[in-house]
Amino acid sequence: MTVRRHFYSDCRIATVASRSILFYMGSRKFVTSLILLLLSLVVTNSSHGAVLFGSKNQRLEVSKTKISSGDIVTVKGKRFDPEVGLYLSFCKIPNPGEQPTPCGGINMEERSNTGYWISSNAPSYAKGLTIPFKKNGSFQVKLKVDRMIGEYRCGKNDCAVTVRADHLRTGDRSHDLFIPINFKE
Repeated sequence: MTVRRHFYSDCRIATVASRSILFYMGSRKFVTSLILLLLSLVVTNSSHGAVLFGSKNQRLEVSKTKISSGDIVTVKGKRFDPEVGLYLSFCKIPNPGEQPTPCGGINMEERSNTGYWISSNAPSYAKGLTIPFKKNGSFQVKLKVDRMIGEYRCGKNDCAVTVRADHLRTGDRSHDLFIPINFKE
């Protein structure tokens, strides 16, 4: 049995075979960690894709997690708060509490498949640049994922399909979700 470990946010992912489990790493008591594990931070990972449940019961799903550079993956979300705009992109996984960067681009001139601004209440200047949430805070997009993010070359499990609060809540890390991507050699 192979165990691979990945670090991001305040969590550690222990991958055993094709299943992943997030568990909280910190100074809190075991019971608190177990509750967080069971209620809010569960990842199911397979050779085909992965699903992540966030702390507010959001569901983020990626169709494939082992890809070639330039592949397009389907990203689905459910139960997100439509009052909070999101950026969805491919980013280097940050240190705990830091904003994800660098990230693949969100084109502020027109829509592209390298990043998305998802918002049902975007400012007037964003007309035509955002995708509104669907029923129950859901969305579905096709995301192009490249190994290179600007000058940064993603290695093994250090970059992820990422959701975070948009620039109207830049410092709010409570909406950050990451599903790590592995590149085929």
